[in-house]
Amino acid sequence: MSLGDVNNDGQTDLAAIDPEGVLHVYNGRGGNNFDPPVRIGPNWNEHFPR
Repeated sequence: MSLGDVNNDGQTDLAAIDPEGVLHVYNGRGGNNFDPPVRIGPNWNEHFPR
């Protein structure tokens, strides 16, 4: 999912929930490039059911 600009650097950031329910944020670097995922934490599947 697109979150907008989470870290306020002017680039669009993405988030993903892995199969175990852990939320990861990918900070945008521009040009359709992203930094490695930052692990936010577990138990997000209950907030975004599939």
